[in-house]
Amino acid sequence: MLLPATCLNRSLQGFSATAKWQLAFADSILGEDYRNVHQTTLPVNEKVQRAKSILNQTLLAEPENTYAKLLTAETAIKEGHAEKAFEFLSNLLKENSTQNSNWFDRIKAGFAWAAAFLQKFDVALEPSKISSRRTPTGRLPTKPLPRWIRLQATYQER
Repeated sequence: MLLPATCLNRSLQGFSATAKWQLAFADSILGEDYRNVHQTTLPVNEKVQRAKSILNQTLLAEPENTYAKLLTAETAIKEGHAEKAFEFLSNLLKENSTQNSNWFDRIKAGFAWAAAFLQKFDVALEPSKISSRRTPTGRLPTKPLPRWIRLQATYQER
């Protein structure tokens, strides 16, 4: 079975891919898999470097691209920079353009995840309460987060 990153990598080779396809590839490498909320490292390999390059190029060309901004924050979390991601996602949640975005629930999930890593559990649980829409990929990213956050909060209280 081919993984999404492998399929997208193959499809990007040999033709001039649109920014959306390139970001989909970057997402498959750098984006968060909310079923694995404990991952805070990225492997050092060619795919990761290519995905980061695509993300940087997209942000230079389209600085207001919500999808690219979200991937930047998720990458920061995976690299162990939860404070940076928390600040970035806090600002992203305040932007008017994200309120009606297809990415809004995923942004809230990332915000909750970053807050939980910083042991700000009261803040982490708040955005997940109002998340109900599906992301553009069809996932409900916030579903496993509250349970994990509640467990962490309970453990910290002991």
